[in-house]
Amino acid sequence: MSLSFKSDWASRLNRVLYSLKIDILKHKLESRRQHLARGKGWTELKNDKTKLGISLGAAFTGFIISSASSNDGYRALNTGMKTFDVALQQCGRSEWAVSLDRSMLVVPRNHIYTGRSWVTWESLSEALEKLKQKTLAGMQLGNLEAIVSELKLDSGTLRFLVVWVPKQIEVNKDIGTN
Repeated sequence: MSLSFKSDWASRLNRVLYSLKIDILKHKLESRRQHLARGKGWTELKNDKTKLGISLGAAFTGFIISSASSNDGYRALNTGMKTFDVALQQCGRSEWAVSLDRSMLVVPRNHIYTGRSWVTWESLSEALEKLKQKTLAGMQLGNLEAIVSELKLDSGTLRFLVVWVPKQIEVNKDIGTN
């Protein structure tokens, strides 16, 4: 084996490993978003019995159809549970925001607060995909902080969110006194 072949192979492996960092980050953020959506969905279902009935009916229908077509009880149960999980997430659907810092919090857009840089979920997904393509082309990334720094440089793709804080009016207590 020639030295150039080994070097080329190692270079390709590094590019794939750097792109895997992006994939792992995307998966972790998506898992957080799904967890929050399930929680919001569960709260919504507890408060709205009609939606709860529809969701359970959809899960039961998925279970029946799967069991009739496969004769595999575990597969049927899994299909019914997945259907209910999707229904929970749909009930907890929201517009999401992600903080661009070391912790990369995922929250509904109406729950963002001051002190962090917030971007829309959609724009972050797009920026991460562009960054992944750059890593496959040879760009090297370090740790999470380096990834976040690189994302912040791509401000053309990211859509930042502004936290609106109402201005407090100070009342002058001296007015009206003699």
